[in-house]
Amino acid sequence: MMDTEALAAHLAKALDGTDIGLLELRTPQGTLRLRRDGSKVVATTASHITVAASSVGVFRHGHPLRAAPLAPPGTRVRAGDPLGLLRIGALLIAVVAPRDGVVDRMLAADGALVGYGAPLARLRVDPEPPPPARQP
Repeated sequence: MMDTEALAAHLAKALDGTDIGLLELRTPQGTLRLRRDGSKVVATTASHITVAASSVGVFRHGHPLRAAPLAPPGTRVRAGDPLGLLRIGALLIAVVAPRDGVVDRMLAADGALVGYGAPLARLRVDPEPPPPARQP
């Protein structure tokens, strides 16, 4: 079995002679993304995180007075953006993205009764950028 770095190097070499701009492989462990950057192919990896319910309630994909979901799959979100709402009695609490990423899929159905810690949504997150270099 090939490790991720060896697989990325092998695929980058195979893509070198093509005009493919982006190749993305998704697995349960994360995502391997190869994209063309000028004349070379660059590999990046991303992983998935699960957003869980902070309380017992009814999970809603969108506001009850609006037809559209707040963050359908494929939506790019930033940390703090709402993914859905948790209804607790008459109260609506925003379920927010903990990090920047892309909504991969909703794990709980719209209107589902969920318990504390229940998985609600899955985000595909890019690796965190390295901290900026310190100025002397």
